[in-house]
Amino acid sequence: MLELELRSTDRDSLFVGASATLGCALSVEGLVPLDGDALLYYVSVEGVPTEAALDHFGDAAESARLIAAASDASLLEVTAPGDSLLGELIARGAHVTDLGAEEGAARLTCETAPNADVRDLVEGVAERFPGVRLVAKREVERSVRTPTEFQQALEERLTDRQRSVLQAAYHAGYFDWPRGSTAEELADSIGVSSPTLHNHLRRAQRKLLAAFFDGET
Repeated sequence: MLELELRSTDRDSLFVGASATLGCALSVEGLVPLDGDALLYYVSVEGVPTEAALDHFGDAAESARLIAAASDASLLEVTAPGDSLLGELIARGAHVTDLGAEEGAARLTCETAPNADVRDLVEGVAERFPGVRLVAKREVERSVRTPTEFQQALEERLTDRQRSVLQAAYHAGYFDWPRGSTAEELADSIGVSSPTLHNHLRRAQRKLLAAFFDGET
């Protein structure tokens, strides 16, 4: 597995622009692909009032809502088009594992296949987002049955919709107590009815529990 570390100063990128405009620090805690190439982000924002962050992302993205607020940070759910820096990386086969932005610069880490053409990937992304550059490239060895491999094996059993619903529910605080999001709010974010949401959640949870307790991957 190849691990790539990238840096972006492209203000047209959603989170680079937000960190510069708001003067804040932010990190993407979760990312869920939706139908129609849209992306659902769960973003932790520090150093700016919650309302200011909501107003900014409400204008810069398709929608934004508050999941949780604390004295020093807010967790927002942001829906944005897939035509973005992260969307471009995903379309080119990269798996984004970390993204943070501060003062108009973003750092992000992604994983690609060992035989991936890194130069082609980075140059292709830089054509769309000129402020992107490769900072480091590392080979990462995986031990037998790592958490990542377990996750990949489980994902093969989940449908795309089940995986998206389960990810969104997790990052939106649906499983927390008290809940960060209701079933109705979550269904609206994903674009399905409440009965459909519950159906996908139950099926996904059943597969997750089976994999954990019975080793059925």
